[in-house]
Amino acid sequence: MRKNKLFLLLPFLVIQFGMFGCKKDGNSSESAYPEKWELQNGDLVFQISQSDQSQAIQEATDCPYSHVGIIYLMDGKPFVYEAVKTVRLTPWKEWKDRGKGDDYIVMRSRQSLTEAMLLDIREYGEQFNGRDYDLQFRWSDDLMYCSELAWKLFKEGAGIELCAKNKVKNLKLDSKEVERIASERYTNGFADVPMTEHIVTPADLLRANSLVEIFRTAGAPDY
Repeated sequence: MRKNKLFLLLPFLVIQFGMFGCKKDGNSSESAYPEKWELQNGDLVFQISQSDQSQAIQEATDCPYSHVGIIYLMDGKPFVYEAVKTVRLTPWKEWKDRGKGDDYIVMRSRQSLTEAMLLDIREYGEQFNGRDYDLQFRWSDDLMYCSELAWKLFKEGAGIELCAKNKVKNLKLDSKEVERIASERYTNGFADVPMTEHIVTPADLLRANSLVEIFRTAGAPDY
């Protein structure tokens, strides 16, 4: 009887989580995912940025992924709302082509997002459209960096805290690339870095239990 009940639950589990057999241990590949998967409103997409700061972010977080955005479907077409030079809406293909090797990972909230929640996320995020990128990774709303934008849209727009806020001092800050970025962006280098400042990195989001991996390209590295 127990086996029969489990069998009956399988379709529900596949629908609820949008995947089957996909894990966060990095062993998934394209063949591990359903043949017909689609991007959904509110999905988070991660890539390896080719920006000047990408290596520093990778080393500070011990994670290859250095950029994240949130999917908006508009007239059936996917766009990525992201913070790059400014906060902007980028066509999906343009976003994919900008990453290293065209590789990416798609993560989805374990908590179902209602139409009202998705609308609230977009409406809350409109205030940041066109806002400049935060080169010092401050937690203020005056400027915005990519993972901060995604976290705040979910938290303030939908009431979902994707992960706990981290502190700058908990990052790996002893690499030459991190030192270079600090020296370029702070008058006195590391002496001016706000070690107790709240921060949320792409790695924090990727590893959050609130998200489930939906898809990754075959060449996308582990995290």
